Amino acid sequence: RAHHSRAHADAERDARTRVRAARGRSIARRARARVASASSGETGRRDPARSKRSRRAGRAAKDAVECTDARNARDRTRASTTRREPTRRGGLADVACEGVRAATSWDGEHHVGIAVRGYEFEHQHAFYPGLAMATRATTRAVGRAARLAGARTTRDDAREECAAGAAAVAINAYAFARSVEAMYALSTQLLRDEALAEAAATLYAMNPANVFYGSAYAEAGFAYAQFAAGSLLQENKVLHSGVLFGVATMFRSNGVLCVVLLLGHAGREMFRLLRDANDETRHRRAARHLKRAMIAIALTVAPHYAFAHFGDMRYCNGAVFDGAERPYCRPKSWRNLYGYVPSGMYSFIQRHYWNLGFMSSYRARNLGNVLLGAPAIALGFYLTKRFAWSRDERVFVKEEQRFFVGAYFVKLGVMTVIAATYMHVQVATRFLSTSPAMYWGLAHLGRHSKAWRRFIATYHVSYALVGAALFANFYPWT
Repeated sequence: RAHHSRAHADAERDARTRVRAARGRSIARRARARVASASSGETGRRDPARSKRSRRAGRAAKDAVECTDARNARDRTRASTTRREPTRRGGLADVACEGVRAATSWDGEHHVGIAVRGYEFEHQHAFYPGLAMATRATTRAVGRAARLAGARTTRDDAREECAAGAAAVAINAYAFARSVEAMYALSTQLLRDEALAEAAATLYAMNPANVFYGSAYAEAGFAYAQFAAGSLLQENKVLHSGVLFGVATMFRSNGVLCVVLLLGHAGREMFRLLRDANDETRHRRAARHLKRAMIAIALTVAPHYAFAHFGDMRYCNGAVFDGAERPYCRPKSWRNLYGYVPSGMYSFIQRHYWNLGFMSSYRARNLGNVLLGAPAIALGFYLTKRFAWSRDERVFVKEEQRFFVGAYFVKLGVMTVIAATYMHVQVATRFLSTSPAMYWGLAHLGRHSKAWRRFIATYHVSYALVGAALFANFYPWT
């Protein structure tokens, strides 16, 4: 069985290499076509300025062809050098690496590849660096400790990927366990009774996207940072919560939506301060609180801004593609504040490489994936409609916290709209699993309705079990 799993993994690796090579050949063919078009344009009767532009375009296309051919050659060389030779069956290291490989499929392979080799390709910039940075730091610390202890270590791509995958899985397992604790602590601060808080934390621990929290995905670290930041926000440690919200943004791009929570908390605190007419210092205290909230918002958005600029500096200076400009690169001008406003690289990558776009998932051939994500989207819309806009519906929340918890349900509604319109619909289950409002609403509904309890239990348990079986065997469950 171990030999069959290794053969299957090698076949998967070869298939991915062939896909990258085919994509490179397609880019090269298009570039050669532009070369031919530019060359034929030079022979016609055109004005000198246009001929000069055609020659410049031809040179850029030739450079792109050479760069693409070089990348294809490097991919073939890497594939041939990293393909693992048959090893002795039954070895403990082999069995461990097979298990790690099962937990690092799909997006996990990109996170592990970035941790080992950095951002090599443009399409990898769809994955934020939080998990990769934590994985690289862990593998280096473990490797250094092993060398100090006198252990013999060998360096090759297969072993490094296996070690990085194991580190990513271990980090996520730890982060998931701590995120359950953080979810329970946040729930006890906001909800009326401890039993409901415990039910919400239990639903999160057995959520439908459970398999991704124990594999090399970014959800566990994101959820832990987000829940812990929410608890600090309740203690009025606004700047500390801003730092943790920034950490959440380093793991996933939707961390910037935590700005909604900071604005909700700032609005509640300023209203509480300003309505006290007997306090002569209320305006100064409200201004001080607003200043802290703005700093926290800047800390939340800063990782997204820095990552976007990292991509611009890497791909918009002509060094990677040998002078060929990327579609999202723009010259510095007043329109982009002379380079201080980042380009639309992230949107381009999601659209060009991952086929994301408005209503792009709703196709007849994609019906199965639409049905897969439909329960999460339906629950997101229902809970938002019921609990986001009516303060009286949030009877399960402490009286003084009802306005702030409403911000969590508004954030859930924004995430649901994004998942239903712009993302791959099947990802909605994983995307919405990091929202605590989802579990608060379901715990409240399940407490008062036996039908809701049956539906919630069936939905969570069936998705968690089926997802674990399919994901570990390289079937599409994303």
